[in-house]
Parts: sequence; C-alpha cells; structure tokens
Amino acid sequence: MEIEAETIDLEKYYKTAIVDDYYTVRYVKVGNGPEVIFGFPGLLGSVKVSYIKLIELFEKEANGENRYTFYSWDQPGYYGSQPPERKMEDITFGKDVDLAYSFLNSLGHLTYSLIGWSAGGQLSLLFAIKYPQMVKRLMIWGAWDRFNETDLKSQMWFRNLDNLEPTFLAETIKDNGQGREGYEKHWHAWVDQVKTEYDGSVHDEVTWIKRFEKIVCPTLIIWGSRDTIVPFQQAKYLHNHIKNSRLLTVPKAPHWIQTVFANVLFNHFIDFVAETSNSNIFTVPDEAGEFH
Repeated sequence: MEIEAETIDLEKYYKTAIVDDYYTVRYVKVGNGPEVIFGFPGLLGSVKVSYIKLIELFEKEANGENRYTFYSWDQPGYYGSQPPERKMEDITFGKDVDLAYSFLNSLGHLTYSLIGWSAGGQLSLLFAIKYPQMVKRLMIWGAWDRFNETDLKSQMWFRNLDNLEPTFLAETIKDNGQGREGYEKHWHAWVDQVKTEYDGSVHDEVTWIKRFEKIVCPTLIIWGSRDTIVPFQQAKYLHNHIKNSRLLTVPKAPHWIQTVFANVLFNHFIDFVAETSNSNIFTVPDEAGEFH
C-alpha cells in the first residue's frame, strides 16, 4: 500500500473533550453543515491513519457548500486520547460504543450518520444495533460481520506485527508516538481482546441474525475487490441480514479504500446522503453493484 503524503494540517482541527467525566478524547471537527457524520477509525483508532484523505475532502467541501459536519476521534486510550492509557479489560468494544454515544450527545447531536472502516466498521454496526434511534444512515467498508473461528485464526496470525503490510505498519507506529514496543503492546492487547470476547460470546447464527435485524437505518456496505483481509463473504452476509442495505464493490480496491480511492468513497457517500435524505428507504439491487 502506498500512503500519499498529507496535504492538510490536522493540528488546526484537533480538539479535546472529557467524556463521562473521565476519558480524555482528542477529536477532529471539519465543517459546520447540517448533516452530522461520525467516523469510527480502524484498528487501534487513529484519525490520522484512518481518515486523513477523507478529511481533506471534507475540508474542501466545507470551504464550498458546507453541507456536512464531520467528526472522528482517536479511539479512547490510544494516540491523543490519553489519559488514561487503554486497558482492554476496562474499555471493551461495547464501552467504545457507549463512549461514542456520550461524546456525540455532549456535543448536542441527537441523530447522525456513521461511517466506519475495518474494526471501526464493526463498532459502527454495534452502535447501530444498540442505539438504532440515533443513526440516520450507516456506511461501512472492510468490516467483519461477526468473528467466526476462521476469522479468529486470521486475527491471531496478524498478532505478529511482521505479518502486517510494511508501509501501513510504519505509518501507524509513527503516529502512535510510542515506538514499535508501545504500539506492539496495544496491538497484542487488541487481538487478545478479540479472542476473549469471542470465547465469551454466543456464536449461533440465530442470535447474530436477530442482532443485525435491529439495524433499521439505510446501510451501505462496501467491499474492495482486492481486500485480502476481509473476504467478500463477510460483506455479503451483512447485506443478506441487514434490511434496507446495499452492497457495492470497488474494483481494484484493497482493504484501505479510503486511502487509495478516497475520491470514489467520498463521492459515493455524498450520493448516499442525497438518496436517503428524504426517505428511510432506498433502492436495494439484487446483486452487488460496482462503481468506478
């Protein structure tokens, strides 16, 4: 993966909030438009690594029509959202969702759209399941549907940092600010938490289908045709079990679509917002579509 050089200065957008009177959160806010969007970042939760290219596009839009207000954060306990440093036994994935709800509520936002990439896609799904009345629309890409035994084995393989894509690893370690050793500590804790939550959860299909049935907002599921981390079957499973969802593929796109095809992703989100602004229903094709 080739990560392009940054063209904007994120420092001017960084803000700090205290959530639930305890958690320090560093977040970005871009634009002041009426459509509020919150983006869950990917694994280990860095705004910079996950969304730098999309933020650049939201900045350009804000300087023009200014239709949107985009928020994202460094996931509590990581990067700039410290103290406290993240301990997975204290901040579970469910806790992340609750903190995001509290954060957005503290800003006075009662409804909003969610976007999420990779692990952030999973958090977006969990949020829409737990707080369906808050979510106007949902767009996810590179997200697992739910962990099965095969996925767990894949995650355990990625526990070894040397199995990650080298450029991506270098960028995330640099942004972490704690060196390889500090990053590795958080990485191992995250993967181990996945196993802990997998071992302690229910895996029967009926339970998961019932959970996904709680997602009532229009949902756009995107999959990169060259995603070697999340198989297409995961995206198709979500499409089959989330009503009012659409599944689209991006040709030649890897797992990190927002970096390589940022313009495609951004423009499709704009279309998605326009299409669902006046109705909670949008046309769902029988098969996965493609856009270029």
